[in-house]
Amino acid sequence: MVGGHPQFPQYAASERAWCHDTVQDVSRTFALTIDALEEPMATRICVGYLLCRVADTIEDATEIPPAEQAALLRTYDSVLDPDADATAKDFEAAVEPVLPAERNADWTVVAEAPRVLRAFESLDADAQEAIRPTVREMATGMAAFVERYEEDGGLRIQSVEELEEYCWYVAGTVGELVTELLADDASTTEASTMREHARSFALLLQLVNVAKDVRP
Repeated sequence: MVGGHPQFPQYAASERAWCHDTVQDVSRTFALTIDALEEPMATRICVGYLLCRVADTIEDATEIPPAEQAALLRTYDSVLDPDADATAKDFEAAVEPVLPAERNADWTVVAEAPRVLRAFESLDADAQEAIRPTVREMATGMAAFVERYEEDGGLRIQSVEELEEYCWYVAGTVGELVTELLADDASTTEASTMREHARSFALLLQLVNVAKDVRP
């Protein structure tokens, strides 16, 4: 049994297992962290991370025209909106034309997004409420960024303020997601401290990644 929620649908066991197998190929760093966690936290973070990876892969795909990137990200956001009518099949149909013929691990997650979404729906309500807002903020924030400089060919960073804003959408949201999940199992004082530092810690990690990319 992969999950720890006693009432998750029967089909979800295979979807959760797929998520755990897939994260090994997508991010060794997250995979090692997830392997060290107990259930149900391991599955919560695994599924939450893969949901973020879907948006991140689309935003990274500079071969897709900016307007199309933004539309895909907004469709993905709509699927995660409990008040919208969009379904996982809508996203699957929208993204199918841009899927590469030979898919790496990241694009496999995008192609199999319905599986990740089904695993997400099998999580307990508290976990879903911790994950959903941050993934949606990531998707809509990325969409706004690629639209902002659409006429210039897509994503551009023009100032320190924009750099910090961009880092928030691509990494700060992930830090907040993980923090919110872990805070549920922490004491009130510990949870408060975690939330206080979540944004700055996540931004630091992404700025380090940016600096590593800039040097080469």
